[in-house]
Amino acid sequence: MYQFRDPRGVAPRQRCVVPFEAEPREVAGLRLVMQNQLRLWGTSELTEQAEVVVTELATNVIKHVGEGSPAALCLETRDGVLQIEMHDTSAELPACRLAGPDDEGGRGLALIAALTDSWFARATAGGKVVHCQLALSEAGSARQLRRSISDISSCADGEEARPALADTASAAKEAVSVLIANLLWWLAPFGADTDDILDRARSHFEAERA
Repeated sequence: MYQFRDPRGVAPRQRCVVPFEAEPREVAGLRLVMQNQLRLWGTSELTEQAEVVVTELATNVIKHVGEGSPAALCLETRDGVLQIEMHDTSAELPACRLAGPDDEGGRGLALIAALTDSWFARATAGGKVVHCQLALSEAGSARQLRRSISDISSCADGEEARPALADTASAAKEAVSVLIANLLWWLAPFGADTDDILDRARSHFEAERA
């Protein structure tokens, strides 16, 4: 871990770099390193969101760059944000897309977009880096649930309010899927049975519709 003192007297910049090989067995270790690092930095309130982001980023490297390829996870706190970077050796930049109901993949970046305050990818001398930011000022779960609800409300406003939205129904479905995923992640630490929750939600929906 590196710590850089700011001459202006503001909070120091803290950085942790974790090189790894893109193997499925390495993902749990990355999450553990991240948990310990956030605890040391006093930013544990962002652990849930950061765990999902790190898992999705590492999984994307394994799937799209190749198992065994070299990569590096970089964590940094500065200017009121937690920065998460994933470096790999592929120059192909990822693009967020809506996945079909039968797609096994394609939802990772949509989930990352929902869980972070901002994200982008850029080419580097050795490949690329995917850069994500989470604000340190507010607990992640509550913020992300509000953002997901806001996205759904925006989709519900229709194309008149959002003329650039080509497919309002598809965007609304994706926003609802992300909201449900966020709720399940929020309930997971309490030992909730996700299948039972989904069954109950479906029962309530069908009862109200009837």
